[in-house]
Amino acid sequence: MLTLELQSGDLLLFTTDGITEPRNAEGLMYEESGRFHEVLSELSDELSAEEAVESTIQNVIAYMVDKEEQDDDITLVVVKVT
Repeated sequence: MLTLELQSGDLLLFTTDGITEPRNAEGLMYEESGRFHEVLSELSDELSAEEAVESTIQNVIAYMVDKEEQDDDITLVVVKVT
C-alpha cells in the first residue's frame, strides 16, 4: 500500500482518457506531446480547484484538431488540499 503525505496547496487530479488522448492536426495525442505535463507543472498554488479544472480543460480543447468531432468525454476532477 502506498501512503502519501499531502501538503496544503497540493492538487490531486483524476482524469479520463478524454483528457490525455485528443489529437492535434499532426495526429499526436495531447499527453504524448508533453503538453499535459507542461500544463500541470504550470498550475499555480494560488489557483482554486475550479480554476485548475477550467485552465486544464481549456488547454485540452485548444489542442484538439476538431472540436466538433469530439468522440470521448473530457472529465477532470481536481481536489485541492487546504
